[in-house]
Amino acid sequence: MCSPQVFLVSAMLVLVLLIPTLHCNRTLLCYYSPIMYRNTTPHPTLSECPPTELCMNGVGRYGNHSALSSRGCVERSACGRAHNVLMKGTNYIMVYLCCDYNYCNTGCRVTGKSFPFVVAITCLLFTGR
Repeated sequence: MCSPQVFLVSAMLVLVLLIPTLHCNRTLLCYYSPIMYRNTTPHPTLSECPPTELCMNGVGRYGNHSALSSRGCVERSACGRAHNVLMKGTNYIMVYLCCDYNYCNTGCRVTGKSFPFVVAITCLLFTGR
């Protein structure tokens, strides 16, 4: 079993990771990176979505290959739908995967369900088991 100090450190770590999602502001904060080839390293910047938009991760496909990616804000009506994108003379099919809480398009997701996992990992790290 974990010591009280390890449990406290785990609880503080979870709170620090969850604070951005508890932001009470009505604006949605998301990461933005333009449409780019998948093998390119993105350098996302923080952006604020208009009230009618959601955060998104975009995936562009060429045939059976995942070729493009992007992040940003998009209208609700575009979520989950396929769109044609022309890039350097090639037509790609882009699909936007949407989410509706701050920083949700980072690629990492921390939720309340993650708490037991964070506690277990922290216990393992501190006890060496």
